[in-house]
Amino acid sequence: MKKSKGILNWALFAFCISITMSSCMYKTVGGVKYVEKPNKVDDINIRYDAASEYAYGESIPFGIEMIAKRKMKRTTGYLGGNLSWNNFIIDVEGASLQDGKIILPTDKEKLPGGEVTLKVRLKGNRAVKDSETIILKNIERLELKYDERESVLGPRGKVDLGIVSFFDNHSQAETKGYLKGNKNWDNYRVEIEGGTFKNGTLTIGFPDNHKVKVRASLLTHPGIYSELEIPLDYKGKYTTYYDGRDGRNGRVGSNGRTGRNGRRYSGVGGNGGHGYNGGHGQDGDDGRMGEDGEDVDVYVSAEENAELGTTIISVMSVGRNSGKRSLAKFTPEGGSFMIYARGGDGGNGGNGGYGGRGGHGGFGDKKRETTNKNGTVTVTCGNGGNGGHSGNGGDGGDGGRGGDGGTITFHIDPSAAPYQYLIRYDVRGGRSGDSGTAGVSYNPGEGGQGGCSNGRDGRRGRTGNRGFRGRDGAEGNTPKYIVEPVDIDWSKGGHA
Repeated sequence: MKKSKGILNWALFAFCISITMSSCMYKTVGGVKYVEKPNKVDDINIRYDAASEYAYGESIPFGIEMIAKRKMKRTTGYLGGNLSWNNFIIDVEGASLQDGKIILPTDKEKLPGGEVTLKVRLKGNRAVKDSETIILKNIERLELKYDERESVLGPRGKVDLGIVSFFDNHSQAETKGYLKGNKNWDNYRVEIEGGTFKNGTLTIGFPDNHKVKVRASLLTHPGIYSELEIPLDYKGKYTTYYDGRDGRNGRVGSNGRTGRNGRRYSGVGGNGGHGYNGGHGQDGDDGRMGEDGEDVDVYVSAEENAELGTTIISVMSVGRNSGKRSLAKFTPEGGSFMIYARGGDGGNGGNGGYGGRGGHGGFGDKKRETTNKNGTVTVTCGNGGNGGHSGNGGDGGDGGRGGDGGTITFHIDPSAAPYQYLIRYDVRGGRSGDSGTAGVSYNPGEGGQGGCSNGRDGRRGRTGNRGFRGRDGAEGNTPKYIVEPVDIDWSKGGHA
């Protein structure tokens, strides 16, 4: 087979060479390379975001569409296809290429005309080609913006940012995300004081001056930048979780095997074989118990802030087992802190497996009458085999018990005593797991037919028992309140 494929390949290659040295391309089908003529390709087209404005120093992702035999193929990368770039010869005037992107020059002096031309043609066929000319713009200034309506302007709050780029031809372009533009964030350098930044989103830290500073500049021209100062209002609503994990569900019992059918009679007057019994279904496993909610210490303090004209409440919660820390700062005018330390739900019991079907009884020989030489009649026949019994269904597993709720201990600084109502909690026990269903029994085998007598049908196995439902977890103990001086260490950080 390999030899015949090789001969075919050489024959095609020789045929292709006889036409023209440069008019063939290879394609691989089933692991074998075959020759394909480029003149079967109807057209190619360069694709990129032509609606966007492009500036010096940016990169432009692009791709190539190829139409062959009325089918569209796309290159890997920007267009998300699987067409290899090796099928094309690509040339760019005024820029460079890297990993499916056009890398634009950083300075206007390096490209006085302000135009970049991309040319693509199909290997082996100069007639199939395409080109695009991209006119570059100068960015004169930037403007930072943020979503004032949806942002949480307090520690651990999320703020969506955007950048507007203004070009020298009075047009503008916006970044992806909040401003719904098409500019990539990797064209800019974003620096934050008082928080962190990733993919267009600012996460506020714990700045001492109650504001976050943002600076965005062009990656290739740091002198073009914009700055933004975001004042914090501390009206965020915070939630933190110390819940126990849910218990795993019990494994479902395996079904019983099907019994083999009895053999058919052999020879005159032969009896059919009995069907084999089906296997019993396995019991389902019990569901696992849910974990208890974690015990948590919560530290609360408050201070009057003359600059903001309000009281700032500081909260830190710490899990006694995990050591997980959650920090928050908020005002009574709109903030709050919610703590969950609920028990995990119990896992459901596994269902019982089904009892296997019984095998059918084999056929016995039919009734035959033979007249002897002396005139007597001899009657021969076989009996049908009995059908096999079906297996019993497995029992369902018991549901797991829900975990108990955790215990919360509040350490309240005297300054925060009037604001205890803003710290809420939930320490409910976990719900019980449901019981596994009983496995039923499939049909028993039927008795085989026979000339003398038919076999008996098998008996149906019994249905398994349903499992028991688990017990709900207990609610956590009543929280403890301890009034004592509280000094929260913000340097260790945390998450809400």
